[in-house]
Amino acid sequence: RLCGVSQGSAEERYLAIKAFEGDPSFTIQLTWKLWRIKDGDKQTVVLTMDGNSPWTTKQATGMHFDDGDAGLEFTVGASLFATFMREFRNASRLTLQFPGSGASDWILSLNGSSAVSDAFDKCRQAMGHQ
Repeated sequence: RLCGVSQGSAEERYLAIKAFEGDPSFTIQLTWKLWRIKDGDKQTVVLTMDGNSPWTTKQATGMHFDDGDAGLEFTVGASLFATFMREFRNASRLTLQFPGSGASDWILSLNGSSAVSDAFDKCRQAMGHQ
């Protein structure tokens, strides 16, 4: 089973936060129709919600979705879930940066993220996550 929340944009950019049954961590996936990323390539991603400290990963890994679109995904450990979701729930804007890649920053609205966070938490709890 899977719990997830996602947001797309008019520019065909997509962000998803997913939790898989039996895995206490959660996964963040990103894609944009214009990306050309090879499977397994590594990319630094900096995710910032409002004025909170940035979430930086050098572990974002290139992949392809079932529709063939290129994407990046990375995992956030279970111990950071509560902090991440508190920031997500309370923020009004999420910014994604891709240092060294030449890709432009993404800025996404988080309007309604409190209700989305509540539904995501309920789904995770139904799968046995704390």
